[in-house]
Amino acid sequence: MGIGLKQKTKLSLTTFEVDIPMKTTFGILTAFGLLLTTALQAQDDWTLKSPATKPSVRYQHAIASLGGDQVLLFGGTEVGGANDETWVYDLSDNIWTLKSPATKPSARRLHAMASLGGDQVLLFGAFDQGGGSDDETWVYDLSDNTWTTKNPAIKPSARYAHAMVYLGGDQVLLFGGIDVGGNNDETWVYDLSDNTWTLKNPATKPSARRAHAMASLGGDQVLLFGGHDVGGANDETWVYDLSDNTWTLKSPATQPSARTQHGMASLGGDQVLLFGGNIGGGFGVDETWVYDLSDNTWMLKSLATEPSGRYSHAMASLGGQVLLFGGNASFLDDETWVYTATPAPVTKPFVFLADENVEINGEVNSDGDIHANNDIFFNEGNKPNSLHTGNVTASDDIFIKKRNKIVGTVMGDDVENSGTVTGGVTENAGIAKVPLPVLASIEPGDDDVTVKKGKTLTLDPGDYEEVKVEKKGTLNLKSGTYNLECLNLGEKAMLVIDLSSGDPIILNVDEEVIFGKNAAMKLLPSTASTDLITINSDEDDDSDQDFDDDEDDTDRVIIGEGAQVFGNIIAPETMVVLDKKSRFKGAICAENILVLNGARFVHHSSTASFPKGSEVEESEVTESEVVTDYVLEQNYPNPFSQIPRFAGNPSTEINFQLPAASDVKLVIYSLTGQVVRELVNGVMPAGRHAITWNGRNHAGEAVAGGVYLYRLIVERNGEAPVVMTRKLTVLK
Repeated sequence: MGIGLKQKTKLSLTTFEVDIPMKTTFGILTAFGLLLTTALQAQDDWTLKSPATKPSVRYQHAIASLGGDQVLLFGGTEVGGANDETWVYDLSDNIWTLKSPATKPSARRLHAMASLGGDQVLLFGAFDQGGGSDDETWVYDLSDNTWTTKNPAIKPSARYAHAMVYLGGDQVLLFGGIDVGGNNDETWVYDLSDNTWTLKNPATKPSARRAHAMASLGGDQVLLFGGHDVGGANDETWVYDLSDNTWTLKSPATQPSARTQHGMASLGGDQVLLFGGNIGGGFGVDETWVYDLSDNTWMLKSLATEPSGRYSHAMASLGGQVLLFGGNASFLDDETWVYTATPAPVTKPFVFLADENVEINGEVNSDGDIHANNDIFFNEGNKPNSLHTGNVTASDDIFIKKRNKIVGTVMGDDVENSGTVTGGVTENAGIAKVPLPVLASIEPGDDDVTVKKGKTLTLDPGDYEEVKVEKKGTLNLKSGTYNLECLNLGEKAMLVIDLSSGDPIILNVDEEVIFGKNAAMKLLPSTASTDLITINSDEDDDSDQDFDDDEDDTDRVIIGEGAQVFGNIIAPETMVVLDKKSRFKGAICAENILVLNGARFVHHSSTASFPKGSEVEESEVTESEVVTDYVLEQNYPNPFSQIPRFAGNPSTEINFQLPAASDVKLVIYSLTGQVVRELVNGVMPAGRHAITWNGRNHAGEAVAGGVYLYRLIVERNGEAPVVMTRKLTVLK
């Protein structure tokens, strides 16, 4: 793996410590339950910055993000008329710098600008110095301080008072404005890669308008609010989605009043900030609103400090913050304001929370939010992509290598992304560290418990020393509290947990926790909630842990190769390792978290299912072989039987191949079409898979002799499913 942990000062947790007897900690940890209520950023507020040098007072200008904490400003109307200055603001040192490119657009106002990603910005249109509208397309590049005029073959008509927003990649959306024909309702997309403007023709769209505002909602979605149409000032909320070229009119219960010439900017994720605007009679308001797409709500913020009422100002995103400059506040203004966003405290469904680092190596279709107080590493994923659904936040840096796809937002200090992020990437996000719980000391008992190979033992709640389950042994536990010195499950061992009472089980373990190769948990009933299970590990690793250090497993919680585990794992002082092909459902809170190739992890709230375990052995994936087609092979051995005279063939193996990660069902049917046993139901990675069937039905009973069908059903997005069926024979 080759990546060591950064050694940084640990967050002090003394203010979080509670001395609670371990038998009562479930209430604390369930409240924690890794469904954490946290505010990930600094306090909500507007801050007036006072840079030594700054642009002159102005309005009707435009600003756009240059990436990181820099913003570009161009043009506007000042006391002497339209302006042609190029300025760059740097939040890190609070400096406005006047740039002097050799070539630049003419002086202008009421133009629009938008980021093109990195340090490039697109400018289009304007009401220029000559008193006419403009149809020029310009690109500014900070790296060499150049403005370049582009000459696309097709482009929008000359216009002003339109709005533009970055769509990701090198694409920008433009809507509306006023041209020679009056208010306009056209939707255009510019693509820098081939210097083209494309007129989109959505079936439904906002009315023709000018002086509206737009901002990114992450991915390829855009929010539009307000503007001036044929009826005057407007209060409509629209969302555009590039993926299907649709405008959707949203109808939130509460929203800002009708207005024009306001400013909006992304706050990251699916939230947008709106400030100010003209509500009629040249009166600028001082309202701060936040829109949240997830629940279609506008929220009016009540802040101690905010800019004075204004309109025709400009705003741009600075990671999790927003910059505002200038505007008409009954007089022209030259103030620089920065808004720092804090979502109201929300329950975060963290599947992983690490006090230091998280490293993920080729995980398979996992989900849940991930947070690290230091760094997060998504190392090179599996083909075609290692898929993770959930938001990823780090107080320090995030590294995403190729063949990783994250369906969610990514927010950190520096983000190195060679993969795919659908929800947008925010750098310099100012993500606060999240305190981990502190465990009280664990007092185990003096009696060792050993379950011999292949045997079964039931253990009541209580205090024990070493609890060991040998190969293929079964340990039955039930709701209550267990205080242990260590817990060690051997290869193919089974931990059966009876939760039929509805009460939780707490395993307090003073030293190592090890689930061996293909060990598994089984819940009774199978529908029991995984968040009723908590494993607290008080192992305190005082050494400098490194992800490459495989020595001394006792310093870690190990979920072994192919093992399947459920619940909350609370290990704030040590590392938790998910070995290759392991399966975990729940939430992990640890000092460090390491995920090896082919492992899968999902949060308690996930509806995803794993291939079914218990008597059906885990799928084995051959990673070295390239699979190019769907294949269902003949089972082997065939025929097979469970009776003594055929003891050499007590089960049969069914092999199949997937060229891509897919949602799979593998089902045994009788010849009359009745379901005998569902062997697999869930998402599985690409590759060769081997599933073992022991000739028992869903009730665990041996099936009658005869011929059966086994059917592979593979769902494919947007395409007909793949269905393949073969016969097998059970002898009696």
